[in-house]
Amino acid sequence: MKVEIFSKSEMIFNLEHKFADIKNAAVIAFYDPDSRFDTPVDYEKTGLRHILVPFKDIDADELPKEIPYNKAFPQAAEVAQFFYDSINLEYAPLICQCEYGESRSAGCAAAIMQYFDQDALKIFTDYFYYPNKLIYHNLLEALRHV
Repeated sequence: MKVEIFSKSEMIFNLEHKFADIKNAAVIAFYDPDSRFDTPVDYEKTGLRHILVPFKDIDADELPKEIPYNKAFPQAAEVAQFFYDSINLEYAPLICQCEYGESRSAGCAAAIMQYFDQDALKIFTDYFYYPNKLIYHNLLEALRHV
């Protein structure tokens, strides 16, 4: 399955101008629930299969001490199940989207690519991306157990 990474602005542009290219896509869309700027794209009107994932873009060193690393992304199992269901329903491509298309969506895409193709290095070695490791490790583990 092809995995693509988009920023919010790229996704909005694609929805307005290139919808035919993504009309069968499944979208994992991250947003910060505490931000009035990082709001989710309204996918309801598009008909695209999607899941909205509220997750503040924090790194491991910002994780509160009371939250274990392996529980830092509580939606991981839900996202993994969404991905498996999308494959079974033959949606393609899979789009991982967040505000800037650099961290949360890159961590998600890297986990999926690593699990299925052993190919996360494409994301980790691309200087444009800063994959969120909390998402990467937690989702990778969830993909192994869903």
